[in-house]
Amino acid sequence: MKVLVSVIGLSFITDLLVNIGIMDEPEPLPEIEFEAYEIEYVTIEDVAIQFLPRFQEIDGVTFINDILYVSEVVGLPETFDPGLSPEVEAAYEEMRTDALEFDLNFVITSDYRSYTGQEEIYNDMLAVYGTVEETNNWVNQPGFSEHQSGLAIDVGSYESWELQEMPFGFTPESEWVAENAHNYGFIIRYPEGYEDVTGMSYEPWHLRYIGVEHATAVYESGETLEHYLNLVDEDGNVNIPDEYVDYEENVEQ
Repeated sequence: MKVLVSVIGLSFITDLLVNIGIMDEPEPLPEIEFEAYEIEYVTIEDVAIQFLPRFQEIDGVTFINDILYVSEVVGLPETFDPGLSPEVEAAYEEMRTDALEFDLNFVITSDYRSYTGQEEIYNDMLAVYGTVEETNNWVNQPGFSEHQSGLAIDVGSYESWELQEMPFGFTPESEWVAENAHNYGFIIRYPEGYEDVTGMSYEPWHLRYIGVEHATAVYESGETLEHYLNLVDEDGNVNIPDEYVDYEENVEQ
């Protein structure tokens, strides 16, 4: 009540001073606009969809968040035989052409492999390394190679592949592809320092196609496809539901 009286009194005095010419008419107070805000409620299900991996199996092929996934424990059916994806061919050709402008000369050293083709390579390497454990560090078991997906290629340079002058990882091509492959939809699938996550030794030549948007996100994270798919827990373990694990069923030790 006192506040109201004070305001009324102040207004009366102001009007009086204006009328007798002692003060000018005060500027009107600016209008205050209030914006209406819509409250959006987020459910636990919404959070789960955003942060938890979404698994789907189609004809024996596993997709996680709509990305075809193959690893040392998640395999492909023996009958899965798509050949090399036309998207991969087009993306590689664009990358190769652009690299030529920097005097970099890429070659494909390996692309699509069937289950049988991978089996032959694996058995040859097993004879060299002597044990399954050591062989698995360098070569995927048949049915567990990304090459069978038709979405992976191995690349080399003219010097590393044709002339056998140096390992690919020490070439200018290797440095360039590590920094630019994502612009064409590729990632370095088995990066250095993440062997415990990918199950494979560092392979700077092995490129996996996942599309520009996904590849750029993986590149910017500096981590692996497994991290991008939210498969890795805080202890660095890769968590795959048992129903999607094929290793014990399909691979003879």
